[in-house]
Amino acid sequence: SDLSVGLRGAAAMAQFTISPDPRSGVELPDYSRWVALYPAYFDRRKTLQQGRRVPRDLCVDAPNCFEIFEAVRVLTGFRAHLERDKAYSRDYMMPGRVRVQMLDPDSATPVHATIQSRKQLYAAVAGKLPAVREKSAAQRQAAAAAAAAFLAFFSRSSRSWRSWSWRTSFSWRLTSSRR
Repeated sequence: SDLSVGLRGAAAMAQFTISPDPRSGVELPDYSRWVALYPAYFDRRKTLQQGRRVPRDLCVDAPNCFEIFEAVRVLTGFRAHLERDKAYSRDYMMPGRVRVQMLDPDSATPVHATIQSRKQLYAAVAGKLPAVREKSAAQRQAAAAAAAAFLAFFSRSSRSWRSWSWRTSFSWRLTSSRR
């Protein structure tokens, strides 16, 4: 039973994959029958002729493939694969695409109960993008605050990061503890 739990955990992790470096020689499954999602599909600044496939009121400004991948991860029931080295032919300057498995390969039936077409998938992913963007903005703010605290700590002349070493840190601790 422990082996089956481990296998189930490995299968859950395999639902969302990121393509490795093409030079690594890792063999990947065939994703050619999976639906491709490009950032241009969800970009509010694009026109329909430039590749936007979702109504403008559902779109966001300049999405990237990582945000789309996170939005698909929020939707349950799908397997997704992030390909960072691919680009949309109409907008090749914005790299990345996400492949999503819509159909079960054995029975050719949709894997999700309510999302059964590409258009429904586009609308569902576009609906999740603002929440994903807010979450990533909060994470970026927390990281910026931590970096600012780090820089404030090392900005004092006696604790400069350029002159920092284990020896100076140890001696600073000794001198500060004597005070």
